[in-house]
Amino acid sequence: MEAEVLIKAENVSKKFAKSLKKSLFYGVQDLISGITGREQNKDLRKDEFWAVKDISFEVRRGECLGLIGHNGAGKSTLLKMLNGLISPDEGTITIKGKIGALIELGAGFNPILSGRENIYNNAAVIGFTKKEIDQKLDAIIAFAELEEFIDMPVQNYSSGMKVRLGFAIAAQMEPDVLIIDEVLAVGDLGFVLKCFKTIDTLLPNTAMIFVSHNMPMISRICTQIILMEKGQSEFQGIDVSKGIDLYYNSFLSNEER
Repeated sequence: MEAEVLIKAENVSKKFAKSLKKSLFYGVQDLISGITGREQNKDLRKDEFWAVKDISFEVRRGECLGLIGHNGAGKSTLLKMLNGLISPDEGTITIKGKIGALIELGAGFNPILSGRENIYNNAAVIGFTKKEIDQKLDAIIAFAELEEFIDMPVQNYSSGMKVRLGFAIAAQMEPDVLIIDEVLAVGDLGFVLKCFKTIDTLLPNTAMIFVSHNMPMISRICTQIILMEKGQSEFQGIDVSKGIDLYYNSFLSNEER
């Protein structure tokens, strides 16, 4: 029996304007269209571009989708849509269960609150009760290796400490869906190895999306891959090594131009 689909993206697209002025102007236009019930403009307007265009995929429980591509390929925009931070202009995203996301350094943390208070805030946003968080609190603090600093405001944390706390919350709460961006690259090697050991433990019961420029990491944990270029899928499938080869070849192509 096939595992259930926990993440489904169908023809997802997102466009942005190149200037703030145009972005605000088009935003007001779209807001008025939404209020009046008029159909929103689906074509590109002046100074707009597709950050993500027509991306579709499914991730089942026990699978990990690797998102790769050069900077500016659209990976972060796609992750923000998956995490609900921004809405797609076209297409639909369906996610089942509790989501743990580590997509931007310090995102979701209140800088003036302590690490302990942020654990409760973040886990509550994922959908856990206070009782559930109480039961996991010591494990989260121990995993993050922040016993000495857990009652210090997060604004005083180093980038590595923020990564440790963010991953500890996302992983120790055992979410159904785990979304991990390149932020793990900030952590020291010992912690990164600990993270991947935890990912191995979580994966059988979790659907994961993993974004990285580290191809050995991608090949180690991903069961399928999407190579993105200028917002579109250049390659997609379960042949992870082929996607990685095409990624490396794209660097050679750029150098030859």
